[in-house]
Amino acid sequence: MTLARRGPAFISPARYGPLISTLARLGPAFSDDLTGVSHALRTTGSVERLEKGVQAGQSFARSELSNMDLFGAHLPGAELMQSKLRNANLVGADLVGADLRGADLTGARMRNIDLTGARLQFATLTSANLLNAELQGADLSNANLIDADLGRAHLTSANLGRANLAWATLDSADLTKAVLMDSVLANARMGGARFVAASLSGADLSNSDCSKANFTEAILTAATLRGALMPGANLAGLTVDEATDMTELHWDSETVWPAGTAESMSADSDQLSDGSFRVKVGGGSGLKALMS
Repeated sequence: MTLARRGPAFISPARYGPLISTLARLGPAFSDDLTGVSHALRTTGSVERLEKGVQAGQSFARSELSNMDLFGAHLPGAELMQSKLRNANLVGADLVGADLRGADLTGARMRNIDLTGARLQFATLTSANLLNAELQGADLSNANLIDADLGRAHLTSANLGRANLAWATLDSADLTKAVLMDSVLANARMGGARFVAASLSGADLSNSDCSKANFTEAILTAATLRGALMPGANLAGLTVDEATDMTELHWDSETVWPAGTAESMSADSDQLSDGSFRVKVGGGSGLKALMS
């Protein structure tokens, strides 16, 4: 039997082009030999090269950095537009002011990351872990954050307009003065979150859990709150209009309504066996009271 002689493995440019390009930018040692690439990308040396490249103003747009270990990396202002960082380890990394527009961060570990002022428009962060992340003033408009964990994240003055946060976790997150116009928050968990003076006009909060959340002075015109859970929520100073849908919204005796509207909301709701309330289907007197 004749055995075929093994030659060098063929590396498809179409499949591995972005990875080869990234390795080239990280240094000759990586571009000359692709043996053990996955291991090389996890070494301290590769992280240091990336940090030095960013410090020198080098662009890493459209780079292949998936599964890379960037724990605690110092990359402020990094240019990573449309880069692939799927399942990357970015725990505690410094990406202040970074450009991640259109980047793919699916499943990335990003606990305690600093993304203050970062640009993440149209980025994909599906199932990403952003627990306790710093995102003040960040632009996440049109981003995909389905099933992402943003618990205790700091999102003050962040732009989340038209972002998809369905099934996301925002427990105890701070979204004070954040912009969430036309965003999707359906089925999201937002217990204890702060939406003080936030703009949620046109947002979809249907079936979300907003228990003990603070919506003081928030704008919810044309928003959908159908089936949302609001026990213990603070809705003082809330702004709504005739297009706001509060059908079957659940609330209880600890829910704070704007001054002088609690009685109207009670009349517009059915009391349930546990003593809580559910806004009636087809009701409207409560909403009119909130609008006055």
